[in-house]
Amino acid sequence: MPTAAVATEEETPAPDVTGEHARISRDFEQLLPACDKVRAALDACREGVRSRGSGHCLEPSRAWRACYERRSAQSRSIIRACGGPVGKHGQQRSHGQIQADYMKCVASQGVALTPAKQTECLEPLRLFLRCAQAVVTGES
Repeated sequence: MPTAAVATEEETPAPDVTGEHARISRDFEQLLPACDKVRAALDACREGVRSRGSGHCLEPSRAWRACYERRSAQSRSIIRACGGPVGKHGQQRSHGQIQADYMKCVASQGVALTPAKQTECLEPLRLFLRCAQAVVTGES
């Protein structure tokens, strides 16, 4: 008899009772250069080489690497400007770390999560997003 998989806390997405978390995440993602198309082109090239048994993907690889480097540079500039207090290892907090804090805050509420508490948990992400938008638009 097969057993059902049990989701761990890390795998279970936090509830988004207001829908604002999804909006903030989407808005932040749109601040960074999108590399999906160049990644898809690189994947298609590699699949073509694999099926033909020969060839190379130098140009698509260079295009993806350039996009990735632009994305990383943009992310670093946002973290430098908006990352908040420096952590114990001398690094500023990233969007991912602030996101993890949000998840912990929401998880601590369990089924009692209210829109007001989610709004409270979202405040650090909201502030980070506003700062990141100012950095990207040159208004910082």
